[in-house]
Amino acid sequence: MIVFSVWLVLTFSGMAALWLYSTTPGHQDAALTRWPTSTTLQRASDRCTLVMFVHPKCPCSQASLSELAAILAHSAGHLHAEVVFLSPSGKPESWVHTGLWETAARLPETSPVSDPAGREARMFHASVSGETLVYDSLGNLRFHGGITDGRGHAGDNPGCSAIQTYLHTGTIPLSRTPVFGCSLFDHSMPGDT
Repeated sequence: MIVFSVWLVLTFSGMAALWLYSTTPGHQDAALTRWPTSTTLQRASDRCTLVMFVHPKCPCSQASLSELAAILAHSAGHLHAEVVFLSPSGKPESWVHTGLWETAARLPETSPVSDPAGREARMFHASVSGETLVYDSLGNLRFHGGITDGRGHAGDNPGCSAIQTYLHTGTIPLSRTPVFGCSLFDHSMPGDT
């Protein structure tokens, strides 16, 4: 009976720890309210531009890319996306070209971009994989946050709903949401060597 009780406590403790991890957002800094003039990223002048920052080894980011696919499928051509992949100094380009890169490359109206030493991420003040920013055609920030409800959890969420509403009505019901993902600048993830 004692062994069962200990097992039960350990099982529930492990489940609670996993739940807490999956529902704890990453740290976000305030994003730039205007499109930076010194960026090498391409902003569309005739529609909105979405920029998503991704750590190529973050398992949580597959859900973010799935949600981006859903947004693009319902955008009616009102959105251009740039998916920016962190490329730390000293890493070969193959380190960046993971399955996440391939997923982003298959999305319509989307350009995957390598970000050497995280220059673009730092310029946009992005720090969490999956962090998403939407700028209007004039370069004004309209949305900053995540487009999942938890780490690696695809499905209905406030970020996607807000972006889709903005693309179809021109009004943004929610301009900021938490981002659930790995740190962009944490190089201790599995497979990160």
